Amino acid sequence: MPPINLKNALTRHVRIAALTESQVFALENGNRVGLMVYNDSVESTLYLAVDRDATTELFTVRLRPGSLYEMPFEYFTAKVTGIWDDAEGYAQITEISDR
Repeated sequence: MPPINLKNALTRHVRIAALTESQVFALENGNRVGLMVYNDSVESTLYLAVDRDATTELFTVRLRPGSLYEMPFEYFTAKVTGIWDDAEGYAQITEISDR
């Protein structure tokens, strides 16, 4: 794996309100080198899915309130979706892309 030049990286920060239906957190991005998702909720669990619509039964990662998921660098470039078990709180998304 070639080194990531973070001096030339693009960073995107998004705050997404909780919904009990699947929504896109990050579009497919072939230049993605990092993705962090923080469940900024007091009570709601967040479910993330890679390359499909997230459900509370079929998901890739489950984030309890106050949890952070950090994608391994250059692990996947597919879209990421999320859904909560209750519509309370937010997700704080940080996506890092190589130029």
